[in-house]
Amino acid sequence: MIIQLLLNSFDIAMLRGYVKFIFSYLPLVMISKIYLDKMKKEEILKILNISGLILGAIGIIQIISFKMNIDLFIIDMFQKPSGVFSEPIWLGVYMLFLILILDNRYKKQKIFFFIMLVLSGSKAAILMLILVFLFTMKGFLKKLGVFILGLLGIGIGFYLNLYSVKNLVASFFIHSFNWIIPLYVYLKLNILNLIFGVGPGNINSMAHNITLDQVRQIFHISKNINLTDTFCTLSSLGGDVANIWIEALTSFGILGLILWIYIFIKMYLNSKNNKISKRLLLAWTFIGTIHPLYYMAFGIFMIMLWKPLKENKL
Repeated sequence: MIIQLLLNSFDIAMLRGYVKFIFSYLPLVMISKIYLDKMKKEEILKILNISGLILGAIGIIQIISFKMNIDLFIIDMFQKPSGVFSEPIWLGVYMLFLILILDNRYKKQKIFFFIMLVLSGSKAAILMLILVFLFTMKGFLKKLGVFILGLLGIGIGFYLNLYSVKNLVASFFIHSFNWIIPLYVYLKLNILNLIFGVGPGNINSMAHNITLDQVRQIFHISKNINLTDTFCTLSSLGGDVANIWIEALTSFGILGLILWIYIFIKMYLNSKNNKISKRLLLAWTFIGTIHPLYYMAFGIFMIMLWKPLKENKL
């Protein structure tokens, strides 16, 4: 019955996406993992360091091109550096990953990566950096230093117009809609779907059927407020689930969410003697509260480096 329920939950587009992942991304990840498992710690860190320096250099070039209005065939819709990624947040998250995984021999490079994290304009990456170190660092003064450094990064972002108060408010409302609406749809389902979910991704198409009148009712929004303005577009109101925990709940039900939480707790407890693994797991979890796609991308790094991390090579 469960298998049949899951099979019925897939549409052709969703199935095509999974097939694409299995035959394109997954082999690349596994080949990289096999290669990295055989490498020494110093070799892995050098590769990560060089990759970060190259991406950072591309980001600097992009910033200069934005300011000088030079077309370098780069993504300019954000007017923020994205490295070779499709969005600035990807660059910010990768810089965060490097800061967490590189050791103290790369202090100067980590300063550069922090600067690029700030210049990426990724509010989420800065917030995750603050939260991860506040949760894992010992000593009040160290935590205070990290908090001040994070605030400084946010201040620089405002000063350079990488984001604004309006942008922050819009981001908050969009994420709120993308969390609450799927939950609202899920809680209206029958008991079987509540327990086992509706299958991966299907809650998104169901949320798209929510009307503007229902949105006004859910959030108690006055009819005088235009829901299709720059703050709340229709695509964001019925957009993807922007939270891995809600994604797990709606896709696989209450049982799936419990299993998801159990796996995370188990991994976290197993990494208690490895500070880097603990920080990466926390960053992975915080990323998941923003968007499952970032969660999966960060998870790929974790899979590729899991054996070196487990054996305390890193």
